[in-house]
Amino acid sequence: MLHIQENINIGDSTTMKSPSIARYFFEVREESQLEDAFSFAEEHSLKHLILGGGSNIVFPAGCFEGIVLKISLLGIYEEEDVLVGLAGENWDNFVQKGIEVGVCGIENLSGIPGTVGATPIQNIGAYGVEVREIISWVDVFNIETKKVERIQNAECNFGYRDSFFKKPEGKKYIVLRVGFLKKESCQVSVLYKDLKTYFESRSLKDVIPSDVRKAVLSIRMNKFPDLDTCGTSGSFFKNPIISKDHYKKLQDSFEDIPGYEVGVEKIKVPLAWVLDHVCNLKGYEEGNVKLFEQQPLILVTNRKADANEIKSFSEKIKKIVFTKTNIEIENEVVIF
Repeated sequence: MLHIQENINIGDSTTMKSPSIARYFFEVREESQLEDAFSFAEEHSLKHLILGGGSNIVFPAGCFEGIVLKISLLGIYEEEDVLVGLAGENWDNFVQKGIEVGVCGIENLSGIPGTVGATPIQNIGAYGVEVREIISWVDVFNIETKKVERIQNAECNFGYRDSFFKKPEGKKYIVLRVGFLKKESCQVSVLYKDLKTYFESRSLKDVIPSDVRKAVLSIRMNKFPDLDTCGTSGSFFKNPIISKDHYKKLQDSFEDIPGYEVGVEKIKVPLAWVLDHVCNLKGYEEGNVKLFEQQPLILVTNRKADANEIKSFSEKIKKIVFTKTNIEIENEVVIF
């Protein structure tokens, strides 16, 4: 029998801490429970929402009249050329294990809140590395067939903070476990500006993955808010990718605007720079929501803001950016 709870405050299960109630709530601790959980949802004609670590999601204000499934599948093991993490494993703990067994590049993704299961969905990235570079395959539960399937890296259609799992055809899958590539030897990636600065006094040939992890955690500590004292989902907006022509026009008005080539015709613009130097929005605050003083890409709350207030605030920020730069920015965080 499934122990399904009713009228649960699910806001406390997210890092944003936005108040929200789930009509039904079930914590999935065994893979076999998924089939029964969805049978329950179908029997009662319920919509469902999936919860992992709660670091990239804002649940609806008021009550969600459906079932929230928290994926708490735990386990880490090695299998031939991959390190496998079950979906509910804490991501940063998995990073530490990955460094120990030779998952090259995973050290750059240290300190990111959330679970292993969320990483392929979001294609998380930081400090010059995206998770798509180290994922081999993803095992998923197909809601429609109630079967487990394996999706290879190339089938995930990874993009910037994007994947197949975010598309309509991918919504029928729930991530169960992820296999990450192991290698016998690793070459660290420290080309990202903050890392280059951190290691500028050292010979890079002496830098090992554990050194990079230490550096990333130190940098993040100085840039990111304390999850114990405020509500936040980390970087709230995506860095915009615009055309080279658009970028050149912006340079005419803001000659110092940084940009990084993406492919042949596109430029990625650091949104934090735009929010700070163009829009003067660093630390901007309204009601229970503000942009973090140390890093305006991050939206923080006093844990009282619900989804409606957060959405309203973020939409205002988008309009200001568009008015100043003609850039349309997108949320990285999912708001229901």
